[in-house]
Amino acid sequence: MTAIIHKEPNWVYEAASCIASIYYPIDKNNDKERKDKLGMTKDELEVYFQKYKTYKESVMPQIMTVYNKYPDLEKYFQITNIDNLITTIAGFLTFSLDDPSSLNGNHEEIDKLLNKALVSLLDDHLITPKDTEIQIDNMASLLNYLEEVDFDDKTKLILINLYNNRYKVLEDMAELLKECIPILKENYYLIEEDLNQSIASASKYGDMENFFSKSLGFSLDIADNTEYYFSIFNFNQITMMESHDNRMISYIGIYIEDLVKLSKKNKFNNAQILSDLKAISDPTRLRIIGLLANKKMYLQEIAEALDLTPSTISHHIQILLNSMLVSITVDAINSRKIFYETNKEKVEDLGESIKNLVSNKLF
Repeated sequence: MTAIIHKEPNWVYEAASCIASIYYPIDKNNDKERKDKLGMTKDELEVYFQKYKTYKESVMPQIMTVYNKYPDLEKYFQITNIDNLITTIAGFLTFSLDDPSSLNGNHEEIDKLLNKALVSLLDDHLITPKDTEIQIDNMASLLNYLEEVDFDDKTKLILINLYNNRYKVLEDMAELLKECIPILKENYYLIEEDLNQSIASASKYGDMENFFSKSLGFSLDIADNTEYYFSIFNFNQITMMESHDNRMISYIGIYIEDLVKLSKKNKFNNAQILSDLKAISDPTRLRIIGLLANKKMYLQEIAEALDLTPSTISHHIQILLNSMLVSITVDAINSRKIFYETNKEKVEDLGESIKNLVSNKLF
């Protein structure tokens, strides 16, 4: 079986991501920061994101009306130490459900899906890495794992509430998403062109492995039968869902290829140079770059080597990723881990930029 590239979004995932965008507005990033990184003025950015903005503004009033009918679900969409809590849960819902409401009364399936989701969320945050795959079978096992993650009390309480009330929460969530999907579909024509362009552009690379490596700059070791969806509301992200029932799904932001190209094109901009220098000015991040210069490592390995918590390392890695000073390799088949390494080409570009700056070639 070969890779499947779906021609429409995964509507369950988009419904959850749409609601999550209330609390995580990725389209509201600092204008100056985005201008510096992409080399675009505020007006140019407005034009670039116009279809997305129009689509979101068209659906959000109706989405909010539906969302407000489920006040008990609000805590699960809000910001926590796990910034992808709700989309991870929704992502696992999509594995076995064409109709989210089919979860009603299916406690066995809810247990299976939630266990997968929680394992995926907790695995990279464990202070002490486990030699065996973690398994959450009951509240006691969840509490044991929560003792070994660097989450604040609010996040831990949300996860405990989620597990304790899992049947009610996931059934209500499925109904919420089911009500939101027709709204998203009805207005899809507003953003459909941008999504189709993203699919067409990715298809030019022949296969998805080439697309990831040549266009986005990271290696991907993933099963041939992976299903790919292009995501509207997570337009600048890539999400790899863990395998479930011999299926694997990946979500690719519809604008991520263009955003990466713009960042590369703008790499010698003075403001971008300053941003990159700030990224490596922190002692921990400088140590990470040195550590990863000749060896790929996953998050917990880096944390152990530097005697820091995985959450702290995750914060620093994200900053380095934003400046493309580290790159990633995803082993989604075997260990299901993300490995990081220093992006030597980017570091060399930064050195060349400083050299040009001193030799007055940038002015």
